[in-house]
Amino acid sequence: MSNLKEIIPYDNEPVVHIPWTSERLEKFGVFPVVEVYIKDGDTTMLHTGAQIEVNAPAPAFTEMTIHNPANAVGFIVIT
Repeated sequence: MSNLKEIIPYDNEPVVHIPWTSERLEKFGVFPVVEVYIKDGDTTMLHTGAQIEVNAPAPAFTEMTIHNPANAVGFIVIT
């Protein structure tokens, strides 16, 4: 298993759309690990309240949608 990672920053976006391209599928597979982090001043925390959806069941999905109810600043990590 490789140690690949992609970090996607966001800034006060209530919804983040991530196209699930053939490149991402090749890097992360059908069942990626997705973690959403928020920043609060100097603190960075795992955002356990973020809702993550796909537009079709695996392996057919082509887009991932991250709902950010906190409208926070942070980043998404895909591994």
